[in-house]
Amino acid sequence: MKFRAQGNMHLLAGNGGFTLVEVMIALLVASLVLTGVVSSYIAQQEVQSREEQIVGMQQNLRVGMNQLLEEVRMAGANPGQNARDVSCNKNGSGAVVSPRIHTATATQFGFSMDLDGDGDCDSDGENVTYHLYNDPDGIPTLGRQTPSNNVGKAEYIDAIGFYYTLENGSQVAAPSASQLQMIRAVEVSLLARTEYTIKGYRNTHTYTYGSGNAWDLNGGSPGNAPDDGYRRQLFSVQVTCRNMGL
Repeated sequence: MKFRAQGNMHLLAGNGGFTLVEVMIALLVASLVLTGVVSSYIAQQEVQSREEQIVGMQQNLRVGMNQLLEEVRMAGANPGQNARDVSCNKNGSGAVVSPRIHTATATQFGFSMDLDGDGDCDSDGENVTYHLYNDPDGIPTLGRQTPSNNVGKAEYIDAIGFYYTLENGSQVAAPSASQLQMIRAVEVSLLARTEYTIKGYRNTHTYTYGSGNAWDLNGGSPGNAPDDGYRRQLFSVQVTCRNMGL
């Protein structure tokens, strides 16, 4: 019995624990693995965030553009051919006129339309002007202005551009007052951006609309690149004002 006890004691003494070097090596390997996992997770989160921002930007751009184009097509609509009222003028003021285009600049497009055929343009949505403005939070927004209010239709729109085709085929960025009723088509351009900057990205692109008209995106002069970390997308569509010239 005594011999066996000594043997057991010998076996136990031979089962030593890890040495300090082995523990440090194990901790180092574990930390490297954990660092790799965390880095991979962070990278995936950044990719997902970037893709979500880009998708959100594109969806926002489509929604704003679709409504704008739908109404531009109706500019000057006068189904009864008898609408003639002061409400068809800019902001419902000025001379008594028929439905028409009343504002046409490089950054604003306004028009009236008698959608319900009641002889005037003072029903909701019958006299609108599209433009850009900064909302109370400073976000650049595509606005739809009526005589009674101004409603944002798409956020994070950095620039808007209108380029006009007249009845003789010529194109102008800023029609004169006498040319307003000669407009037959409008090229609409919207430049949208992501809500937040993209890590590691620098936007040095130059964006133009119409016949090479360049936007100033950094407060310098036309043609300057934004030189920031936002991703942007430009969407341009030419739409016919099918009610003009009838």
